[in-house]
Amino acid sequence: MQACVVANRLATQILLTYEERPKDALKDLQALMKASRRMNGPHPWLAIPELGELGGMHCHLTMRYDIDADALAAKWGRGMTSIVHLPTIGD
Repeated sequence: MQACVVANRLATQILLTYEERPKDALKDLQALMKASRRMNGPHPWLAIPELGELGGMHCHLTMRYDIDADALAAKWGRGMTSIVHLPTIGD
């Protein structure tokens, strides 16, 4: 996974949470990535969904550094988002 992140310059991590248990988390993520492609054009990304200990669902989404993460987070609308810009080799 680390090789994928480095090779594709994935340097922005967005944590997507759900306020309620999702009916179809995959469909939600696909809709978000479709919106991202409309805003930014095609780009590499990596998503890791997780089910928490208490049954809550969230997803770690890692994308390129040049993606407008704030605009993408605003489109989520299913819960909270957190954006972290990861250090890159050049940092």
